[in-house]
Amino acid sequence: MEDFIETFQTWNDIAELYEEKFMNFPLYNETYDFFCYQLEKNSKVLELGCGPGNITNYIHRKRNDLVIEGMDIAEKMLVLARKNNPSCKFTLSDIRKFLPLKKQVQGIISGFCLPYLSKSEIITLVPKLTESLHTNGMLYLSFVEGNPNQSGIKVGKDNRILYFFYHELKEISSILISNNFQIEKIFEIDYKNSDHGIDKHIAIISKKSRIDQ
Repeated sequence: MEDFIETFQTWNDIAELYEEKFMNFPLYNETYDFFCYQLEKNSKVLELGCGPGNITNYIHRKRNDLVIEGMDIAEKMLVLARKNNPSCKFTLSDIRKFLPLKKQVQGIISGFCLPYLSKSEIITLVPKLTESLHTNGMLYLSFVEGNPNQSGIKVGKDNRILYFFYHELKEISSILISNNFQIEKIFEIDYKNSDHGIDKHIAIISKKSRIDQ
């Protein structure tokens, strides 16, 4: 748990730096476009791990009919998210303690939260996302493809600590399918990391299927 506490503190510490880098970062725009154009008019959308509101801001500019709410564990991220999206609601929440929504929504998007969740935590989370979505609702998840055995503490600039999990596409796909999701689209994106190497970033967009009676 101490590793997660340090991770949460890091997100508070780097909130403004994260906003500066990713607020208008175009690399994932195609993935967001695919997600938001699957949604019906006036759909309600929840963003988990909203950070400074960069994804919400992009989607809302594309589809200003959507009603978007966001959640994040870092209070300083939420301050920025509210500034960048004054018409949207944002609340403090730990994705690891997420509970099914009382009122289902048409879309849930979580951009790169999975790198901070273990496989067991994802297995616990996904059924709750299923419960939170209407039938045919859309789910967007993204993560870094890699060997889970390489997961662990990452030390960044100024000795800031993040506990980082790699995941395999086949495992995430299997979890989704076993929880009544139909995979609609998979994006594989090359991302130049801080060590000047290339990471494989995955965005997987799926639809909640109708449960057979």
